[in-house]
Amino acid sequence: MSRSLARVLLISTCCFFVACGGASTEAPRAPNACTPDSAGAPWTFDDATSPGPYAVGTMAITLVDSSRGTVAHGGEPAKTDRTLDVWIWYPAESAGANTPAASGGPFPIVGYSHGFSSTAQENPGLGAHLASHGYIMVAPSFPLSNIHTIGGPTSVDIPNQPGDISFVIDSILAMSGNVASPLHGAADPERIAAAGLSMGGMTTLLTTFHPTLRDPRIDVAVTFAPASEIFGEGMYATVNTPLLVLHGDADAILEYRFHGLLVSQRAQAPVSLLTLRRGTHTGFTAISTVFEGTQGYEHIDTLGCQGLGIFGGGGGPGPDLYTLLGGADAGLVMASGEAAFCPPDLGVGMSPTRQLAITNAATLAFLDSYLSNDVTVRGRACAFSERALPRADDITLTRR
Repeated sequence: MSRSLARVLLISTCCFFVACGGASTEAPRAPNACTPDSAGAPWTFDDATSPGPYAVGTMAITLVDSSRGTVAHGGEPAKTDRTLDVWIWYPAESAGANTPAASGGPFPIVGYSHGFSSTAQENPGLGAHLASHGYIMVAPSFPLSNIHTIGGPTSVDIPNQPGDISFVIDSILAMSGNVASPLHGAADPERIAAAGLSMGGMTTLLTTFHPTLRDPRIDVAVTFAPASEIFGEGMYATVNTPLLVLHGDADAILEYRFHGLLVSQRAQAPVSLLTLRRGTHTGFTAISTVFEGTQGYEHIDTLGCQGLGIFGGGGGPGPDLYTLLGGADAGLVMASGEAAFCPPDLGVGMSPTRQLAITNAATLAFLDSYLSNDVTVRGRACAFSERALPRADDITLTRR
């Protein structure tokens, strides 16, 4: 395996520190509970994984936020702005780059956060899937945690990443108001979601729930194997935005018990935890399918752990995120330090193809349960999420 490929899968594994507080709950703008349509049939798995009715347009652009700076790192001096390379997937009149947005909008926005040492192109399949079903997914490569960061990626910049997501959402809305943009008229400011993997899942939780870093426009959130042990009940105390957590119980990089499971126990209802039996960490990324079926990669986190072994990140000291993110005042608690990291015997993991299919199906259904303008679609999507999908023998749903 090449060193550059291994770096793609370097995931944040700093032992973080997080806690508690109390306040009145702020309700989200979206409906606060999905309602299964008892009169209609739920979606099938094929319904949830098949392409939607829209062609998929893509845009690759560079955005500069001149209102916020970038700290010095890797020999690079501090900057007075933040430069973001951004990928956008959206419903289009015809497939291709920079084609006009489809009629039938405005469409909901999904701000996607990539994991540590990854990029905006971490899961293009999810972007295309959502776009075909009428969503605009926008994904920035964060300035200091992406794989191309000079001096190597760092997690010290995480407190600034929620602001990056807010900025790209602002930018999509500005493009929607620009008659010269392919996205003219396409974006709905009243339907906005956040999603992300690993450290990007941490960014999603911060963007949705943190008392000072959150964006109140987030109506629904979806996280995949989020780095989240330091987030105590206090961080979630004032916001009950609907939340879906997907996490594999065979994750070798961010152990299920100390991350996804804890989020489902600490966040306010409505929260759904979709546990993938033998699901992995690396299986949420597109690169995982390249090694599917290759001897020695029966558990695809072998690839992620190899990258961590080459480039570090598996136990060395990281930045003090407990302090950087506000400590106890922000609802943070200390991490236990008990989570196993890349154990020697990984066994056999879930097929990456299967894991990505579940990811597409569960994400679309959860978003449609809350954000679709069609009440029948909301009901059928909710029924799939809560009744049909968990019937699979490799999926367990816990909901409250």
